[in-house]
Amino acid sequence: MKNYKIYLLSILTLAVSSCSKELDKVNINPNATENAQPDYLLTGAIKNTTDAYW
Repeated sequence: MKNYKIYLLSILTLAVSSCSKELDKVNINPNATENAQPDYLLTGAIKNTTDAYW
């Protein structure tokens, strides 16, 4: 029972300490634009649709 508590405490400590504030920066695509213009979005959608069809 004592080993069980030690394992549980160590896993809990690792789980709590592994989170960081910079985790949201991982999901940012450096190649994507932040402000996409709607005209270019429609053009890309039409092109991708025709490429997928043929």
